[in-house]
Amino acid sequence: MKTTHLLSFLILISLGFNTQAQELDVDIQLRPRFEFRNGYKTLREVSTESVSFVSQRSRLGLTYKEDKLKVHLSLQSINIWGEELQGFVSDKNFTGIYEANANYQFSDFIGIKAGRQVLSYDNERIFGEVNWTQAARTHDALLIKIKPRENQLLDIGFALNSDGESLKKLPYQAKNYKSMEYVWYHRDFAPFSLSLLFLNAGYEIKELNGELKNDYQQTFGGFLKYNQTRFGADAAIYSQQGERENRNLNAWYASLNLNYSLARNLIAGLGMEYLSGTSQTNISENNKSFIPLFGTNHAFNGAMDYFYVGNHQNSVGLKDFYAKLVYNQPKYSLQIMPHVFYAAETILNKDENKIMNGYLATEIDISASYKVQKNLTVNLGYSQLFGTTSLEQLKEGDSSLSQNWAWLSLTFNPRFKILTK
Repeated sequence: MKTTHLLSFLILISLGFNTQAQELDVDIQLRPRFEFRNGYKTLREVSTESVSFVSQRSRLGLTYKEDKLKVHLSLQSINIWGEELQGFVSDKNFTGIYEANANYQFSDFIGIKAGRQVLSYDNERIFGEVNWTQAARTHDALLIKIKPRENQLLDIGFALNSDGESLKKLPYQAKNYKSMEYVWYHRDFAPFSLSLLFLNAGYEIKELNGELKNDYQQTFGGFLKYNQTRFGADAAIYSQQGERENRNLNAWYASLNLNYSLARNLIAGLGMEYLSGTSQTNISENNKSFIPLFGTNHAFNGAMDYFYVGNHQNSVGLKDFYAKLVYNQPKYSLQIMPHVFYAAETILNKDENKIMNGYLATEIDISASYKVQKNLTVNLGYSQLFGTTSLEQLKEGDSSLSQNWAWLSLTFNPRFKILTK
C-alpha cells in the first residue's frame, strides 16, 4: 500500500474512533534533514569527494486510552529525497510499523506492556531510543512494570526473536539478538537517584560443525545521578561477561559527568568515558571490548559517529575526555562540545609491527536549536575532527585531510487530542 494512502486511512480511522474511544491522541511528525558529509564516521582519502543529501522521517502515531488500558500504534516512512523516480511507485523507501503495543495497568502496583516498543532508561547509554537516526530503535518485547513504592520502579523485560514461523529450527538471519531478558530497578532519594540494571542477551552463531548455538552476554551495573540547584553530576559503571563469537567476554565501562550553572541560562560541564578494549597485541582467548548494546550512541563520543555507531565493535576501546558549554533560552539554545579521544588499549602498526601512540583524535561539535513555534523546531550542527596516524590504523583514510560534517533539520510535530465522554 502506498505510504500516503496508508497515512490517510489511519487518520480516517482516528476520526471515526471518536464515537467509541475515551481518549485518542494523534501525533504527526515530519523531519527532513540535510547532511553534508566530508569525513563522517571514517577518515576520507584524497580521492574521496564529499556528499550531500536530504533524508526524511514521516511518522503518524495514535494512542487510545480507556480506564486501565492504553494502546499505541506508530507508523513511519524513511526515505531519501529523490531516491524514487517521479511518477512511478517504488518500494525503495522504508515504510513500516515503528511501535505497536498495549499497556494494561492492573493496579497502582503492577502493569504489563506487550508489543513493539521503545526501551529507554537513564541517560540511554545501554538502552535508548536512538532518536537521532531517522528509523530509531524499538524492541518486540513483553514488559512487566512494578511500582513497589512511590519512589521506586522495577521493570522486568523479555524478548524472543525469530525470522518467521517454522516447523523446525532454522538459522536466525537477522542481525539482532535471539533472546533477551533484563531487570531494571530505579529509586529516588533526593538529591540522588540510583538505577541498577542486569541484562542478558543471547546471540545465535553457527559453529564450525554447522550446529547452531547461542552466545550469552551479561551486562550489569548502575547509574547514579545527583542534582541540586546549580550543580549536577552523574556516574555509571557496567561490566560485561559471558561469550561473544566463541570467545570469553570480560569487559567494563565507567563514566563521570559534571555540570555547573554559571548563570541562569549558562551551563558548563566536564566529563569522561572509559570503554574497555582488546589490545591488538592480545593473543589470549578473552574479548575485553565493551559494547553499549542498545544505547543512543550518537549522543556520546562525538557527533561525527567515529565510535560505536555501527562501528568500532570488538576493537581497542576508547577513552573520551570532553567539555561542554550550553546556553539555553526558552526559544533557542547553543552548545559547544570538544572531545579528546584515546585508545583504551594498544594499537599496533601492522606494517612495522610497532606500538603506536594511543592518542586518536580531537573533535569539536557545535549545535543549535530554535523553536519557531509550538510545532516547528529548527536544529543545526557543525563538527570538525582532527585525526592522527593512530586513527588511520583503525579507520584507514588520510588523517592529514580536513574531516568535517554539517547538518540542518526541520521538525514539524503537530499533536492533538480527541476526547469523548
